[in-house]
Parts: sequence; structure tokens; C-alpha cells
Amino acid sequence: MYRVALLQHSSMLSNAYEPLPIFTLSTFDQICKMLDLIVIATGLDYHTLTRSFCRLFVNVADSSIAVPYKPMDVLAMLRPYYQPGLKAIKQNLSRTRPFGSLARGLFIFGPDKLIKTMNRYCVLLYYCYNTIKDPVAFRARHHLYCLDQGLLGRIIIAEEGINGTISGLRDDCKRYMSYLKSIPGFEDTDFKVAPHHTHAFQKLHVRVKPEIVHSGLGAIDVKRESGRHVSPIAFKRMRAQEDTVVLDVRSKCEHRLGKFKGAVTLDLNHFRDFKNHLAALEPYKDKKIITVCTGNVKCEKASAYLLKQGFKHVYQLRGGIIRYGLATDGVDFEGTCYVFDNRVTVPINKANPSIIASCHACQIPCERQVNCANPTCNVHVPLCTTCADRLSGACSQACQKHPRSRHYDGTGYYTTTPNGYNARLGLRRPK
Repeated sequence: MYRVALLQHSSMLSNAYEPLPIFTLSTFDQICKMLDLIVIATGLDYHTLTRSFCRLFVNVADSSIAVPYKPMDVLAMLRPYYQPGLKAIKQNLSRTRPFGSLARGLFIFGPDKLIKTMNRYCVLLYYCYNTIKDPVAFRARHHLYCLDQGLLGRIIIAEEGINGTISGLRDDCKRYMSYLKSIPGFEDTDFKVAPHHTHAFQKLHVRVKPEIVHSGLGAIDVKRESGRHVSPIAFKRMRAQEDTVVLDVRSKCEHRLGKFKGAVTLDLNHFRDFKNHLAALEPYKDKKIITVCTGNVKCEKASAYLLKQGFKHVYQLRGGIIRYGLATDGVDFEGTCYVFDNRVTVPINKANPSIIASCHACQIPCERQVNCANPTCNVHVPLCTTCADRLSGACSQACQKHPRSRHYDGTGYYTTTPNGYNARLGLRRPK
């Protein structure tokens, strides 16, 4: 059993720490759920909690030692054990007073409704290859619709289709999915939907680009030329066969944090480098190759390119790694999956989770990803809390001493100054 309490620094009132309710929990899964409930009850996000000098104390029942952790660090350590959809949490509700009226209003409904309230938001990962004759006009309509629904995120629009990751309230996300599927040619858009406690983005960007994913592979008609899709269930069966190779087409920054056991990885800085590594794949030319990536948008082009280069048996994991994690127990995916939003990584493996990344500085197992505090470097690397504190959030002593090094607040996550950001500025509603 674990006895858990969060102590929040009340700087506006005094220099003391204000105790929040103590929970008695039996598993790491329940600890993670409890953290989410605290976020809902306080109305703060994890980054704000960290900046507020909060500490989480986890005591094993038979121990008198309390070890302080920052909430973000605890989440990083416990993320492999996090399993959404747990049933009611056993908790001690006798000390709700520090939460105030909001907490009392939440807790009287009981844990079941709290869990439903906890994930009020969704994160949508999706793409669709379909010809858009006028990407500029399409972008304007799309941008305004997202604004009207209160959605945030990044959407890329090109003549070849759409690719996006957005977040919003559940009902707003449902309306968006219906809206996109109502447009001719986009009826089969594959949405990967993940529950979340808040927005996963801070802004909305809808941009027109030459490709929905920068590949540098030339003209490819993915509807006619890409590899055959295999479902997550079929993938589990195929990858166990001796004549099958799993090829991860993501960058090294991504597969360093997590990948399928035994997968072939490439030393890519960007997906556009993929064509330069074809020689490394020659030994697998006569084997079955299943390409994998985060959400499958890269695999559509990578598999088509391999077929054009003479590879005969090329497949792709339908829905990518994210769909595999949603549809199966995620078995044999080692580590966590890197995502391009404020979550940074998401758990995939619920059967035999593990950590495969190592701290950039001391090499201990670590999946806590940070940006270097030196903005001229800004490298994205795993960095444990001890080394991050010692180096002030930098990846090296040289970067720590750089005159432009940013203030490290414990997260390793740096946001740009809004500078009057207004997503509606300069937009006009199409007639």
C-alpha cells in the first residue's frame, strides 16, 4: 500500500506548504489517477503545479521515509504503469477542505464521476490523403471552423490532403470529426482519439505546405502505390514470423524513447533523410517489411517508395503505433511513444512496459524528455531530474554556461512569448 499526499506551496498566503487530501492507494496505476484528480480539483495543469514548487510524497505503508518528487517527474516514472479506464479509486475523502468549494462539489459525486470528469478533453491524431483543389481556401474554412469549436493544435493542408494533431473538449472534438468526414473524399479519415485532462497545445496553427509530411520522395500517389495495410492484430501475428522485418521510419529522437522489440531503426534526423538510407535496407529486400511510425502518415509514403525501389513485399501498420496501443495490450513495444504535443510521450505497452532510453548526461534509465536550456542548441534529449538540476536544464556544461541559456523551471519545456497572438487576426470568413 502507498500513502500519498500533495503539498502545495501557498506563496500568496504564507511560506508554508498547504496539505491536500491524503489518499491510500494500492498500485502505481491508482497513484497516476490520483494525480489527474488533483489537477482537476485544483484547476491547474502539471506544468503550473511544477512551477508552483509542489512536491508529491509517496510513502510505502511500512516506511516512515517520505521522498519528494516533482509531479512531472512522478508522471515520467509512473507513465509505463498508467492504464486509462481504471475503475473507482479507493480514497480517503475526509480532508477536502483545502480544495475549497470546487473540491467539495467534485468529491460529493464520488470517484466514478470524477474519473469521467477528469478526461474532459481529447487529443486527435489523424491524416487523410485526398486531393484538395484549392488548399488556401480549404485552409481558411478549416481554420475558422476550428476556432469556432475552441480547438488547438497543428494542422497541415496540401494538395495531397490533410495531416493534424489537435485537442479540445470531447464534444467539440466529436463535432470536428463529423465535420471533416462530411467533406467529400474525407469520409474514411482515420482518427486516433486519446482522452486527456486538458489541451495538449497552446495555440492553433493551420498551414498550407507542399506535402502533409515532408518526405522529399517526389510525387507519390499513396492511394495506388503504398504498401498493404495490416491491422494491429494481424501485425502481432506477422511480426513473429522469421521472414518478416519491422522497419521503424521515424527519426532517432523518436525511436530512442520507444520502439518495437527487434525493429530495424535508421539514423534519421528527419523523415526527409529516409531516401538516403536505402542501402542499409538491402539485406531485407527479399523479406516481408512492415513499416511503422507514430500515426501511419509517414508509412504511406515510405512503403510506396520502397515498392518503387524494387522491394516486393512491403506492408504498413494501419493507424501506426498509436492505433496499436489503443487496439491491443501493446505487447513488445519497448519504452514509450514520442508525440508532437505537450504530452511529449504516451504509453503504448500495458502488458510488459519498460524504459529503454538513457539520461543524456549520466546514462541511467530515463524517459524524461527535455529541451536544452540553451536556445541555440535546443536539442531534445532524455535528462534525469538529478542531471537536469545540476546542469540547470542544459544538455552539457557548455550549454549551461551559454549567455542566452533560459531559466530552468523543472520541466525542460519552454514556451514562446505569445506576443499578442490572435488566431483570428487577418482571417475573413469565406463567402
